[in-house]
Amino acid sequence: VAGYSICSPTGSGTFELVVRKSDHPVSKWLHNQAQPQDTIRIQGGSGRCVYLPEQHPKLVCIAGGIGITPLISMIRTAKMHEKPYTLYYTVRKKEELLYQDELPNAHTYVSSQNQSLSFLHIAKEIAKESNCFLCGPPQFIDQGVEILSANGIAHLHFEKWW
Repeated sequence: VAGYSICSPTGSGTFELVVRKSDHPVSKWLHNQAQPQDTIRIQGGSGRCVYLPEQHPKLVCIAGGIGITPLISMIRTAKMHEKPYTLYYTVRKKEELLYQDELPNAHTYVSSQNQSLSFLHIAKEIAKESNCFLCGPPQFIDQGVEILSANGIAHLHFEKWW
């Protein structure tokens, strides 16, 4: 499996792509052979999990592990448009936390340190009209959608890619 996530904010004029190291031929080439002057052709993204600042005024991002990479683009877009956001972010080990310097106000949870993200706690803490974007492993998304929707959070956005 090859993992690619656009991390630049929408409309910024830049294109930042996070590429997960793997044995996938394109990933190997990008990590081991690609040079700054190389030209590559990229097709447009797909899916309906898109943050639009004018349509999603109350942004809540909930990331499990590497699921932070697509959400960072949404957070950067919110910052660029001076929109508030809240981030809940869980990882297995502290070394897996990404973008720490950029996200000083994130609610972070490290399971190896006996910290646990609680979707029930999140549902009680956020406004019911919040737009929640979830990204992470399928079971993380399934659990989040089930608990959040059962507790009155209706605007849930996610894509499963594993």
